[in-house]
This record gives sequence, structure tokens and C-alpha cells, in this order.
Amino acid sequence: MRVLLIVVALAAGARADVTRPAYLELRETGPGLFDVTWRVPRRGERVLALRAVLPESMLETSPRVVTLTPDAQSTRWRVAAPAWRLDGAAIRIEGPGKARVDTMVRFAFADGTVVVRLLPPGSSSCAFPARRVERSEPYRLQASVLRGLREAATSGAHWILVLALALTRRPRTISLALLGFLAGQLVGMHVVVPASEAWPAA
Repeated sequence: MRVLLIVVALAAGARADVTRPAYLELRETGPGLFDVTWRVPRRGERVLALRAVLPESMLETSPRVVTLTPDAQSTRWRVAAPAWRLDGAAIRIEGPGKARVDTMVRFAFADGTVVVRLLPPGSSSCAFPARRVERSEPYRLQASVLRGLREAATSGAHWILVLALALTRRPRTISLALLGFLAGQLVGMHVVVPASEAWPAA
């Protein structure tokens, strides 16, 4: 009877090691800056074969620091990425160990928002939560220029002006008029784009 109890206890302990979830946390410390913690189950000298792959737009800005406890291996590092490139970006969980455990992914943002995803065994990815973010002035200007060019290319008034100028047969006049018209389009498009506009992911 005592032998049977020992066997059951060992089996329960082994099962607990297998079912302990992996854990990934991304804690925002500033716009586009995150502290990353990646923890995987460990038993003795064996660590579950599992790794977290962050979006390509996230660049590591510090060395990885690994610490061991009797039941887990934790890795910590820092990453940086343009905030507007993260919405919907995929975070992948790779390795044969993913078929054996759940993976909890926790996003803690600087404004206090917390989002948790639970990936069941076998699941390989989750999307970065969508956030309303604001692009910097250079990106707003770039978007305005592109909108202005599209507006000029599709404007009937623009093409009427081009035709009228072409009939004058004066290249200098045509060039100056077109440049002035295009500049007006671009400036107008830039003015109407609000600074607080929520931009889609690039």
C-alpha cells in the first residue's frame, strides 16, 4: 500500500510539472518600450523546450538575463518598437514543448491597461492587442503628403487645369502653376489631419 501511494505521489508530481503553464509578460515602461519576462517550466536540469518569438519590429535593447528556480527558468530583457507597428503583430510560441502546456501571455501597458491571453497546448501564436496610438510629426507629414498626391491625381479640377495650361504652350508657366497647385493640395491635406488622429498599423 505504501509503495502504491509513493507511485501515485510521483505521478501527480510529474503531472504538475507538465501542466504548469509557460508565462510571457510584456510590461510597457514608455512609448514602445517593454520589459519582457519569459518563464518556462523546469524539472531538475531539464527545461521545457519552448521559446517565445516576438514581432520583428521589436528590437532587443538589453542583454538577456537568465535565472533558475527549482521549477522554472526565467529570462528577462528589454525591447523597443514603434508603437504603431505593434497592433495585431504576431507573438509566436515555438518548440516541441508547446504541445504539453498552456502559455499565458500578459500585456501590461503604461496607462494601467492589462490584457491577458491564454494559449492552450498546441496553440502557436497570439496577436498584440490593438491600441490607439499617435504617430510622430514626421509620420503625420508623410501621410499628409501621400494623401495630397492621391487627391491631386484624382481631382477633376487638377486635370482641367493641366489641360488649360497645356493649351498655353508655355512650359515655365505650366511648371510653376502645377507646383503651386500641388503645394496647395499638400498643405491643405496636412492642415486637416488632426494631431490626435488614431493611425492604423503600418
